[in-house]
Amino acid sequence: MNEFSSCLKCGSQFPDPAARFCSLCGGRTLSSPKARRMGWLSLAAGILLVGTMTFIGLWLRFSDSTWEGTREFAAYGITLGAFMVAFGLVAAAAGIWQIRKGTRNKMLTYTTIALAVVMGAMMAGQYLIYGN
Repeated sequence: MNEFSSCLKCGSQFPDPAARFCSLCGGRTLSSPKARRMGWLSLAAGILLVGTMTFIGLWLRFSDSTWEGTREFAAYGITLGAFMVAFGLVAAAAGIWQIRKGTRNKMLTYTTIALAVVMGAMMAGQYLIYGN
């Protein structure tokens, strides 16, 4: 594989993987070996998150316990779980992209950030409405 550095700001690529700053815009660069290592980490975290949420969902579905909470809280839990699965899938997709291409995909990065913000807002809203 060819090793290179890519600018995180403008996306320019340079043949020197040791370059720290972009010569065109002055932004920081990311070397392809480091991007691939971070891609493996992102892929593992995404798979772990999706697997954990799937396990919890199946465990709740087939357990003998009954739900004693409110309908709204159940809908909140299911929605938050769906967002967590989506977050894990996007993180895994971003990891695969980084492993294959050696650089970040801005759209996947922004999607991951947006999902994290939505989940944080959901949790903050739940806390503000119901307390602990």
